[in-house]
Amino acid sequence: MKDFIDEVIANHVPIPGRNPNNQIYKTDSYKSTQYNMWQDLDFDDDGLKERLVEMYAFIESRVGARDDYLVMAGVQAVALELEKIRVNMDDVKDAIIFYAEHFSSVGKYHFNPLPWLKIVLEHEGRLPLEFKAIPEGSLVPIGIPLCTIRNTDEHCAQIVSHVEGWLQKAMWYPITVATNALRFSKTIKKALVQTADPEIVESFLPFSLQDFAYRGCTSEDAARIGCGAALYVTLGSDTVSAIEHIMRTMPGDKIPAFSVAASEHNQAMCKGRDGEFKQLKRVLKNYPKGTLACVADTYNVLHFVDKVSSPGEFRDLIMSRDGTFVIRPDSCVVDENGYEMTPAETISEIFKILDKNLKDVNTVNQKGFKVLNSHFRVIYGDGLNNEKIDDILKRMIKDGWCASNIIFGVGGNLAQKIDRDTERFAMKASEQKFLVSDVNGKKWTDVRQVCKETPGKQSKKGRFHIVDFGKGNVKCFPEGDLEAITHPNMLETYTKDGSILRVLDNIDTVRDRVNKSRRELNI
Repeated sequence: MKDFIDEVIANHVPIPGRNPNNQIYKTDSYKSTQYNMWQDLDFDDDGLKERLVEMYAFIESRVGARDDYLVMAGVQAVALELEKIRVNMDDVKDAIIFYAEHFSSVGKYHFNPLPWLKIVLEHEGRLPLEFKAIPEGSLVPIGIPLCTIRNTDEHCAQIVSHVEGWLQKAMWYPITVATNALRFSKTIKKALVQTADPEIVESFLPFSLQDFAYRGCTSEDAARIGCGAALYVTLGSDTVSAIEHIMRTMPGDKIPAFSVAASEHNQAMCKGRDGEFKQLKRVLKNYPKGTLACVADTYNVLHFVDKVSSPGEFRDLIMSRDGTFVIRPDSCVVDENGYEMTPAETISEIFKILDKNLKDVNTVNQKGFKVLNSHFRVIYGDGLNNEKIDDILKRMIKDGWCASNIIFGVGGNLAQKIDRDTERFAMKASEQKFLVSDVNGKKWTDVRQVCKETPGKQSKKGRFHIVDFGKGNVKCFPEGDLEAITHPNMLETYTKDGSILRVLDNIDTVRDRVNKSRRELNI
């Protein structure tokens, strides 16, 4: 192998960016030095020599994570990526030169290309891995293995460790964003159940949370993958790449998310302060039906709310539309002393005006809470997090308003302001298999269940059988456990050797799983 590395370094000309998706680069640098760490080059003092031939590893959210339950996400995107990967000889040769320079202080042979050469020459570039996972949309308690991965070629066991960073990244981020969306939705649902008629709760909840995260994402991938996972919970999104991502990874014939026509400050201020309502009249004229959201705080939010809801021209225009006019305050109101109100106080002031001006057309529902006329609603989305949404809803309830009068737009606190430690994600090997030989030529296989024992970061041993007993009671058993074998294993095989083995779910099936678990857990 050293001769091959020397020959490549002497004759191969790497081309920067030849393959931006070179899978050999999708790892932590040090992983590329570890092939030889799992084998003996000579017999040890005990007269034995061993080589790693199989590794079984898993990803879990460790105990102590922020949430009690996680929304499973990202699985089918991983499966599709594993199906697509094709490592070629140029990838291997480029990597040899890269790592020889990268690890120049310790020598040019620390990256052993043997497993990658076998992948190219015997596996048509496909990764010899088996990927199992709990299906998308399942609600899983923390501390349960979410997916497993093992090698299927005994000379490629190191690849399991090599893909750890890539696989964790592909799993923790969408799961955490989907779980964020569930946190928001749970808070909204609690208020809806308290204040809305039963039939309104189920119909309104999927549209009560709107994804406004696109511009705050760190990359197009974050917008696509993270905001795509939010759609497991909500049907409202303005992140086009996320919608496209779901349509690509979850085959179906329906659009998975919706938005509405909406103005912003660019339109509201185009005629200046004195022309704000002339411009609004133009917008109303051009959108005579359907839901229309209009920004309200370009100049004076309370004046805007009063103007559009007071008896007169604008209220008449809005009431004559075949659709809903949504008022969008994009900032908090400043009080008479110059202090900025909280979002809850701001919304309270807005609803006071709407209560006064629309009292003749507003209604009271079966639970005794006020409901705006169907032509009016409010959406708020300025720096919202779960606590602020909860505060707004509690203030609305205190003021006698039903939670169905407002929609929440969430950005940075949906897809950003999280990291791998938010839900304490980790990937660890739980079983390793070694081929052992002695000086007399005898060979045997040694299977070792392994785990990390550091307090607070303990991992599990062996292979797993995950059972869902219903109502959120999900348990992890050792593979072959007598109690477990009579129940289906939640860990399903998605890919093996680069081929997809499971029918991919559409978004409706995924949402059904989320909603089924929510009903069982009453959240």
